[in-house]
Amino acid sequence: MVAITMAVALALPATGASADPTPGGGLADQYTLEILGPPAGGVSSSALGINDNGDVVGITRPTGSAQPQQTVLWERHGDHFHAHVLDNLEGSAFSRGFDLNNDQNIVGEAFDSAGTSVPIRWAGESAPVRVTNLNATGTGLLNDISDDGVAVGTASGMAVKVNPDGTVVILPPPGPAGSTATSMTATAVANGGVIGGRASITPPGGSAGALSGVVWDANGTRLLPAPLGASAPVVADVRPDGVAAGSATVGSTEVAVQWDAAGTPVLLATPNVGGYNHAAAKAISADLVVGYASQYAGNTSYGGAAVAWDSAGAHDLSARVADLPAGVVLQAALDVNRSGQIVGSAYTPEGARGFVLTPVGSATTYQVSIEHFPNEFTDGQQYTLQAQPSPAVPGATYRWEMQVTGSSAWLPINDAAGPVTTAQITFTARQAWDGFAWRVALIDADGDRLAESAAHEMRVSLGVPTVNGLHILGLAGHYHSGGTIQLTAVLVPADPSPAQYRWSMKRAGQAAYHAVTGQTDETFAITAEQALEGAMVKVERLVGGVPVATSEPVTLEVDDHGAPPAQAVSIAGASTYRAGSAVELTASVSPATVLDRYQWFIREAGAAAPQPVPGANAATYSFTAEPRHNGAELTVAVIEENGTVIYGPSEPYSLAVAASPQPGGVFPGTGGAAGPSATGSDPAGGAPLPPTGATAPSLALAAICLMLAGTAAVARGRRRPTLS
Repeated sequence: MVAITMAVALALPATGASADPTPGGGLADQYTLEILGPPAGGVSSSALGINDNGDVVGITRPTGSAQPQQTVLWERHGDHFHAHVLDNLEGSAFSRGFDLNNDQNIVGEAFDSAGTSVPIRWAGESAPVRVTNLNATGTGLLNDISDDGVAVGTASGMAVKVNPDGTVVILPPPGPAGSTATSMTATAVANGGVIGGRASITPPGGSAGALSGVVWDANGTRLLPAPLGASAPVVADVRPDGVAAGSATVGSTEVAVQWDAAGTPVLLATPNVGGYNHAAAKAISADLVVGYASQYAGNTSYGGAAVAWDSAGAHDLSARVADLPAGVVLQAALDVNRSGQIVGSAYTPEGARGFVLTPVGSATTYQVSIEHFPNEFTDGQQYTLQAQPSPAVPGATYRWEMQVTGSSAWLPINDAAGPVTTAQITFTARQAWDGFAWRVALIDADGDRLAESAAHEMRVSLGVPTVNGLHILGLAGHYHSGGTIQLTAVLVPADPSPAQYRWSMKRAGQAAYHAVTGQTDETFAITAEQALEGAMVKVERLVGGVPVATSEPVTLEVDDHGAPPAQAVSIAGASTYRAGSAVELTASVSPATVLDRYQWFIREAGAAAPQPVPGANAATYSFTAEPRHNGAELTVAVIEENGTVIYGPSEPYSLAVAASPQPGGVFPGTGGAAGPSATGSDPAGGAPLPPTGATAPSLALAAICLMLAGTAAVARGRRRPTLS
């Protein structure tokens, strides 16, 4: 069980909803191009960063001069953008937003009224906020911000990290013992607190520093060396696994570099485009690096090309654009998000412009929801919530978050070891949380936030009901298949005398309540499945086997939102027989179900449709093989007592029956081993198969499938209950 703690409020509040990002991949064969024009009558623009929702941050200038300059948020709205020119600091004519996260928190630099560079941030379209605590003078800049709210930058020659609560951490200097590190800066941060940057390192006894790349992570600080023959490495971006990308210098030539998780550098090929001999990597995603090739080192204004590197090498991005407008040249790629969208700067006949490249083709949209969130919690009661991703993500973790009433910040929910990252969270509710909101985020193996659930408001009552009698607590608004339905019987006033409890259920297809076996204490637990939709549950308190109190019933709602059932019905047994031999077939259901009534069907060779077999309602179906059964197909479905099909039917199971007896009995079977033992045959050998042309009602397979579903799981720590 989690003893929940929370961090203090975030300094960078969330603004606006965070859409579900879609995962990308490597380099796409083709991209669509969106040109980001300068808003409000400006003459130039450039895109510097993009988040997983497709929002873009960059700059614009109203004239051809370097100042005034303002930061722009291009907010994605489906197939178009809304451009918001962000205010500069009062008295300032210059700002530059370098990057933004999925909550539209933007970081960068600005000039104060005296023209000094200072760190700045915006929360969406809100007014700019100067960050004053990086050093004593309030100067410096912020280079990057992660989706979990950590910003990084530099101040007074030191690399700094700004935590979500606004506290500033000076990153430890890298290098061997006795060395001196100066000119440090943190240039990039990935989810999980992995930070990349650079520093000038002077070895013990040395007289001059040499630039080196740096990665700060949970394992400490490590230097990223330059490739053999190169110098002055610069880290431009870093992934959660510590893989970094940037550049270095060979002689006077700028070269693109990637460092693996161990810090080993690899030179990236210089693209064969425009005759350019300089190249630099500016951003890295799961399997793509983007940057530029240029005529002059570090400057694409006088000739450059936006490029990308994947496992096949270097590629000119302009060549991948469908219907590239005449006169448009993509000059530099500066950022890439997890759906493979790339932003940067371009030359157009109208002047410098920002651009967005979007891969052509569909991508998977991930979702995550919270299962078993009750309509009301009870103070002091233990609860279990389950994160349910769709589709499943190998290696995924989760981030459980809580929002305090009146705050816009989402705070991580911690246990004694730190933030809770498991799909399931168990805790004791507190009345102080009444009105708080909960959500959970889906995190992939790279630490990227794929999706987050809707927010759920928590209502917490002070305890047991005040009305005398036996009550059922813990009913959730609805359940999904595979989740645990957990209810608790509470007697008011309490009675400490020994007692047992009898839980009963009446499913939608039943006329009367039936006791649920294996449930004899005050807690009732069963795995949700579609067969339980609309089921009514009540409980009796027994003393000496005699009921002394009975609760009002509660109704279960199992809603899989249109998904097909998780339960699949199959048939096991031999499929080849001789005439006169005994046939025994067994139906099984996976995942397991509380239902135990079946309906077998047969479609004899040449028949148009399967026919129900009268009386064949058990898991095992036995009969004597006859020549007319050769080529017959059998199916089976799980049904309610009223005959409504709930799960199935199964895939057809074909029989082969030899007309003349042969020694040895049954031919070698091809249907696999028999399934779980079950009874269902009558003393005479089971219900007979109807003759061809029997008048039993026709039941088309397509008409008996219910379009509901989920995944089933065994109730926690319990043998699966059965219903009598």
